[in-house]
Amino acid sequence: MKHIFVLNPVAGKGKAEKVLLPRIIEAAKNAGINYEIHRTINVGEATTYVRSKCEEEPGEALRFYAVGGDGTISEVVNGLVGFENAEMAVIPSGSGNDFCRMFGSNKDFLNLDKQFNGTSRAVDLICYNGRYSVNMLNIGLDCAAAEKMAYYKENTVLGGTAAYVAGLLNVVIKNAGAKLKIRLDDGRVFDEEFTLLAIGNGAFCGGGFKGVPNAHVNDGLLDVSMIRKVTRLDFLQLVGKYHNGTHLDSKLVQKKDLVTYAQCKSLVLHTEPGTPICCDGEILHEEELQIDLIPQALRFVVPQGCEDALVLDGAEAPAAE
Repeated sequence: MKHIFVLNPVAGKGKAEKVLLPRIIEAAKNAGINYEIHRTINVGEATTYVRSKCEEEPGEALRFYAVGGDGTISEVVNGLVGFENAEMAVIPSGSGNDFCRMFGSNKDFLNLDKQFNGTSRAVDLICYNGRYSVNMLNIGLDCAAAEKMAYYKENTVLGGTAAYVAGLLNVVIKNAGAKLKIRLDDGRVFDEEFTLLAIGNGAFCGGGFKGVPNAHVNDGLLDVSMIRKVTRLDFLQLVGKYHNGTHLDSKLVQKKDLVTYAQCKSLVLHTEPGTPICCDGEILHEEELQIDLIPQALRFVVPQGCEDALVLDGAEAPAAE
């Protein structure tokens, strides 16, 4: 097997290049593995690179390590999806690292020996208008907070959850909602203003907010959390529970019917012009999205010792060939 490290040199304010790269090279040499290093040079380039490597070496098992944040992970996924000889691992150096939370701690994923000896498991992917997301799509307050989060990460000492919370507090003051029309595959239609919408394969966003608490990455289902337009006071009362993933059981939510939570295999989403949509940390603007769950579309490497994570339910992928 060839181990290919796709490294975003600016991830984590340069941590990927300055701290992780020397560790990766030393660990790879000590382990005696066949490895390559690729530094990304611009947005989107990782997808092109990964796809070309898969096409050039169809007969060799390839393990791609996304060394960066959510954006790097997304680009690597979109490059290797569909190639039977490829699997993906993650060495997190961004601020959120939310998908990895489904399997273990950052320490597990930063332990390179555990990564080299990890096992690939079959996990689902979200397909939206022909592109792929491994974790979550967010609209409304979550997405606005993610945009503000990027500002705080770049211009302050805040990072991770702290930056997200700062962004959240910034946008909740405006209490802006998003006018959306959501059609689920069971025929239900929701056409109203929402404070936020989360469509998840994974459960976490924003550096540890458990927005879709019932999500499992291999159950063949999208988890959809629709929070209707709420007052600032109601939101501030709910934000702690939203972080912990206990908001669905809140008496306030049940009394005022604030949340609709659904599981489905596909949905169609309509937005108003200019509405930002956050997809694994990246922002796009589309007025219509066809969103589908693609079962077991990705081989994801779980670090050694984390194979029995309950979320996996024992689903093991065949080794890349």
